[in-house]
Amino acid sequence: MSSLLMFAVNAVAERYGVKPDAVRGWIASGELAAINVSRTRGKLPRWRISPEALADFEAGRCTIKPRKTTRKKSPADLPDDFVAYF
Repeated sequence: MSSLLMFAVNAVAERYGVKPDAVRGWIASGELAAINVSRTRGKLPRWRISPEALADFEAGRCTIKPRKTTRKKSPADLPDDFVAYF
């Protein structure tokens, strides 16, 4: 990890406009990578998220709608016995 900057759950929640529980859910599901910086294992986790993990998370959630193409039938696609009435 090249960066020392880490984000807390609340900061990530504020960044995306969601509740901290949503961020914890992303961490629990493995969708968002985080590091537990709690001193002891028995206590509640204190998650920290790296900028790289946020970039990966955003890349995984980005959607690009495929361009809808409509194909017009060419005369070759029409049956041989097709007659057009205009």
